[in-house]
Amino acid sequence: MKLSYQRLIPAALLVSAATVLGAPEAQAQIVPLESDSLTIAELLGGDELTIGDKLMSDFSYFGPFGVDDATVTLSEVTELFYTVDFEFAESIGALPEGVYVFEYRFSVIPGFERVIVETQTDSNRAAGDDGSTSQLKEVFSDSGFTDLVATVESIDGDFGGLDGIPGLTEIWVRDTVTIEGDDLILDFSNGFDQADPIPEPTALLGLFALGSLGLVSKRNKKSA
Repeated sequence: MKLSYQRLIPAALLVSAATVLGAPEAQAQIVPLESDSLTIAELLGGDELTIGDKLMSDFSYFGPFGVDDATVTLSEVTELFYTVDFEFAESIGALPEGVYVFEYRFSVIPGFERVIVETQTDSNRAAGDDGSTSQLKEVFSDSGFTDLVATVESIDGDFGGLDGIPGLTEIWVRDTVTIEGDDLILDFSNGFDQADPIPEPTALLGLFALGSLGLVSKRNKKSA
């Protein structure tokens, strides 16, 4: 079901979106350009989310009980900022005590040029009398989850900060949610910033050489 609209981005992730748009954070009530949602059961069944120039695929889940009815939403907030939101409150209620691991591939669709350069995370908890929550996001450059390139962590519902990614078109994300005591996790969000790729030095030299040839050609024509 494609939505073009309506879903407001979690407040902490508005920091990056507001920066991209040049708006003060306090005024950043940003609505995505486009969003699409699937249940975890659909993602585990092989369905994929595609929005703008981004693809979310190869989803897996490990945890103490099933979360099939929980929803995952991929949103294009701006052309340079995307979010992946995991929502439990309106489907299964919340995540109780335990360790939950969500893994997926996040990539630029072939034919598009931009690269992923930064990631951030945030979580929303219901605090109990004696508990704690952690949502650790790890980003890898390979499907074997061995080459770690970025790490951010949201503790007890706080904004998890930012970490750079070295200009990749494909990353593999692992979200590890740890809940202790009587706290609950209602939802969590991953944000991704992208940018136009920087040409390699050899490519820049090639462009310079072509430009020089053009200047020589113009001079020769003027001399003739």
